[in-house]
Amino acid sequence: MHDPNGVLLPLSWGPEPHEGTSNYDRPDDEWGMGINFNQPGCWQVAMIRDADTVADFWFSVE
Repeated sequence: MHDPNGVLLPLSWGPEPHEGTSNYDRPDDEWGMGINFNQPGCWQVAMIRDADTVADFWFSVE
């Protein structure tokens, strides 16, 4: 994840699978992670599973 200044930061925890503990009843698997947004601004979280499964999320933190 990248903070508003573009600095690459580690997750607080995870990613970890939610095997058998999830109430999200959908096909496929579910993963969790912890994020600490320690300053306001626009944060980018990039998720890469494999070459064909990539997602970017941006969060505006106030």
